[in-house]
Amino acid sequence: MPNLLIDMEHGPFNKHILVATNNIKINNTAENLEKVFAKKGAEVKIIIVDENSIKDVKRKIDDALSGFQDCEISFNFTGGTKQMAIGMYTLAEEKYKGAPLYYSHRNITWQNYSADDPAQKEYQKRLSIDTYFDSLGIKWSCGSKDDFIKTEEETDKFFEKYHEFIKSEFIEKLRKYRNEKRKSKKDYSYKLSGEDKSLLKSWNWPFNLNNSDILNKAEVNYLIGGWFEEWVYNHLQADDKKYSVKKNFDKDENRQENEMDVVGMRDNKFYMFECKTDITGIASETNYKSSALIKKFGSEDIACIVCLNDDYSDNNKKFKNLKGRGKVERVKILNPDDILNETWCK
Repeated sequence: MPNLLIDMEHGPFNKHILVATNNIKINNTAENLEKVFAKKGAEVKIIIVDENSIKDVKRKIDDALSGFQDCEISFNFTGGTKQMAIGMYTLAEEKYKGAPLYYSHRNITWQNYSADDPAQKEYQKRLSIDTYFDSLGIKWSCGSKDDFIKTEEETDKFFEKYHEFIKSEFIEKLRKYRNEKRKSKKDYSYKLSGEDKSLLKSWNWPFNLNNSDILNKAEVNYLIGGWFEEWVYNHLQADDKKYSVKKNFDKDENRQENEMDVVGMRDNKFYMFECKTDITGIASETNYKSSALIKKFGSEDIACIVCLNDDYSDNNKKFKNLKGRGKVERVKILNPDDILNETWCK
């Protein structure tokens, strides 16, 4: 990400030399960046250096720069080993005196060490989710707000009733029914009783129940938790955000598709959100999934689980234990107020 941010903040540069090692080559990091820069119309060259040899780093960068004599040169020595940074820095000082020497601090601030004022400055540019995923070489697809079942106003009305909702025996019965049907991997529907229909109407249920006593699969899933995913997306104040993101990280034949309810970028940091209307089983299943998924991204990125519950204090032992386990597994446990008050990114 530092290479992208420096280019966005001070470029775009029309030529790039990406200094890589065999390990970086194996992980396709340089190749992914090459594709992102090439998409912007830039010329890109990758050179492989000995990450432990200052002399090798200097020599190979100098050789690569020999074809760029008519260009204004800038250096970005973020990342890599100490030897790589020293090799690049000393070459710049010896042969390219005065050229910008950029360094990025945790994707929040940057410095130009050759400037008269080398103080850290905050990034003004913001990465999009599309560009960030491309830089990681991740193939993905996502839903859009056009796919939303109901409007923000309607999900807000439903949210107003959630204290009744999470304690309802009907919802628990519906959830068990859904879980049983999931095992068969077939389409299903649920027949409502008159009492069920009256209850849903009292909750501002956003569907027309006058003409049908049946909930289809999409309606069942929406009622159990889909509406809350839409609510979180609607109220998430992010620089960029996407809904129902599906990723595939595996390259072998047995690919495992992973879905994230909501993702967002805020101040050049990536956040993924799992939205849960029932915290039963989160500690073992969702916590593990979120922790495993976020490790596929950058070290500064954060996984969040937004929980709908009637007690978020430490008096609720289940919620308290969930937060404790989340800290260990690099997962933030949030409640709806964290979304509304924007404490999720603090």
